[in-house]
Amino acid sequence: MEGNKLVLVGLTLSLLTACGGGSGGDNNSASVIVETIKGRVINETTCGNQSYPGVEVLVHDNAGKIVKRVKNTDDGEFSVSWDKGDTHISFVKNGVNLHAKTLLNVSAGDLGLIPLKSDATNNCDCTYVNFDTSEIAPLYPNTQLLPSSSNVKVCKVEGKYQSINLALVPTQDGVAPIATSIDVNNLINGQAILLKAEDFNGEYRQGQAITLDGLVSGDHLSTGSVSNRQSGADQQFSWQQSAYAFPQQFGEEYVSASHTQFHNLPNGTSIFYLSAHTQQIHDANKIYNAEINRDFAPLLEALQPVLEGVAANQATSYDFSQYDANISAVNFELGSQAWDWSIEGAKSGTLPLIELPTDAVHKINLSTSFNSSLGLILVESKNSTSYADFRQEWAKVSRDSYFLTDAKVSILHISGKI
Repeated sequence: MEGNKLVLVGLTLSLLTACGGGSGGDNNSASVIVETIKGRVINETTCGNQSYPGVEVLVHDNAGKIVKRVKNTDDGEFSVSWDKGDTHISFVKNGVNLHAKTLLNVSAGDLGLIPLKSDATNNCDCTYVNFDTSEIAPLYPNTQLLPSSSNVKVCKVEGKYQSINLALVPTQDGVAPIATSIDVNNLINGQAILLKAEDFNGEYRQGQAITLDGLVSGDHLSTGSVSNRQSGADQQFSWQQSAYAFPQQFGEEYVSASHTQFHNLPNGTSIFYLSAHTQQIHDANKIYNAEINRDFAPLLEALQPVLEGVAANQATSYDFSQYDANISAVNFELGSQAWDWSIEGAKSGTLPLIELPTDAVHKINLSTSFNSSLGLILVESKNSTSYADFRQEWAKVSRDSYFLTDAKVSILHISGKI
């Protein structure tokens, strides 16, 4: 059954990439090289990336019409031929709620991991642990243990609890920060885990304070140092107006800063604006520019044609290239409580009339979705200036994590009837 056509736009924080594949053939033989596009659809949980089977994979032509339909495998993987004229690809899971994602203007190759929302709750094997600081307290005065919560949640990934990263950060000047990583697999017995002096011994455990420039004052401003990005444990330390890095202890170290604003417009629409910037730490002695941009007005102006196009149910051109030269990708969101659809594309282009299966379209009704929301994410990456470059970079890092270094993400949410 042929599906109906709608212009829908959506949001996703998890970004994907595609590697371009070459095409061609041997003029001296009858053989034809068949190009394919492949990847793995997953559901992100606190206990790692879980395979997401039963997802319908749709291949679209340039106008958005469905030209191929396949289902992914039990392990979430898919592979489909990518012929001349194939342009866009969508992933649809229609259960209690509808979850859809569309990637515009992709090329043959490996898309990497593709996170898609799910109706299912996270059935992870998790527990809470407490730490006893009685032994280290007199040895490390004027410090605070992070995470500061008395109960730290830890979950099993592939049958094993992930190590918990802990940091002793100074509460006054002149005190060096120290970090450690605790393997709790043989220590969980219902009692508090005693932290010992040897857990924090060694110069390699010492960290350095990070100086951030370009921050703005505000109630919602927060900065933090992010250690190795793992699932299944509390890995992020956050505090106000300061950050520390432990590159020898954790191997890879990042510093992040964010600022949020809330605005109520006269027509009853509300805007949530967030700027977040993450940088990998190469030298703890240098000043890192957070480059937090709070000017949402140009974003709203550039988004207006998209709003009008969605309301008119027609293909819509958009252009966010004037906002920032470093923008590599754009994500849109349109959804409500029962459905969501994300569309990812270049910083400028056209949102075509993307076709979805009829049973999916039946759950989407713009005229009655009063609580629907439209979101926009601009990905500004210093490592890539084009959408193709960004996808290639993300395909590599998406094998292991969802962390793009040296990138700034701006988010604009609009709530209300479209």
